[in-house]
Amino acid sequence: MARAAFFCLSVALAACHASKAVEQAQRAARVGAWDEAVLYYQQARDEQPDNIEYRMAFDRARLEASRAHLSQARKYLEMDEPNMLAWAASELERALGYDPTNRYAQDELDDVSFREALDILMQTNGLFYKFVGSSILMVTSRK
Repeated sequence: MARAAFFCLSVALAACHASKAVEQAQRAARVGAWDEAVLYYQQARDEQPDNIEYRMAFDRARLEASRAHLSQARKYLEMDEPNMLAWAASELERALGYDPTNRYAQDELDDVSFREALDILMQTNGLFYKFVGSSILMVTSRK
């Protein structure tokens, strides 16, 4: 009898803890703090792995976090400054960490990696480049 009571109490405490994590996740999601929401939903999911609602909420938060990081990366890329490429790459890697199937993030990361390599090549050879449509124009000086 004591074991059964202890088991029931343990289950109740785990459910309470998981529901607190869900409340924190929902609060984070409401303000668009998707990284934080993912962490709290993961905690709830780990505490109650059979709860389909927690698993679905966790997956939804991961997708939203991926989208948010992709959006931030695109903002960095719009700045069109070489030092923003590293920031964009970091955001794209985070997007892919949340959703490895995000083809948009993967395509953007491939493009950023190409641009970073091109920057290194140009700097080491004293060249400059400019994107003109889908072509790259390279010159020896910025005149």
